[in-house]
Amino acid sequence: LQPLGHLPYRAAYSLFQLFNLLALLAVWRLLAPGRPGLWFASLSIPLLVCFVNGQDVALFLLCVIAAFHFAPHRPLLAGALLAFATIKPHFLVFLPFTLLFFARWRIIAAGLTTLTALIALAASTEGWAWLLRFPSVVLNPAIHPEPFQFLNLRGILS
Repeated sequence: LQPLGHLPYRAAYSLFQLFNLLALLAVWRLLAPGRPGLWFASLSIPLLVCFVNGQDVALFLLCVIAAFHFAPHRPLLAGALLAFATIKPHFLVFLPFTLLFFARWRIIAAGLTTLTALIALAASTEGWAWLLRFPSVVLNPAIHPEPFQFLNLRGILS
């Protein structure tokens, strides 16, 4: 997504929303081909909020749904897709344990290989310092000044 930062804001936002819409169409196609009733899911308030707020949830959802779709017959592709889903790592916390429990070794290997390549690619453009700064940025209270408002473990414990 970083290359969008080189575009003017409106062009980048429009292109990003187009990617999200295409991702959502692909998810619908994977989940229920030929079932027009699924279009009513587009009336979901959380889904609409994702588009209004410019969230990347549709891209994450496509990676995960496609990974589970391809897992039985193309485990290497499934693993690579799960590596791309790490744009939202907090949603994938328990997935490695599930893959280990079911001994999905090829998915795990492909995912780790792809994730390593993605980290190396990021490091080649941004250096390695971002990896060391990531936890402090995520845990910075200035980013989330009122954690008690969030329905997550951090919000519950605060």
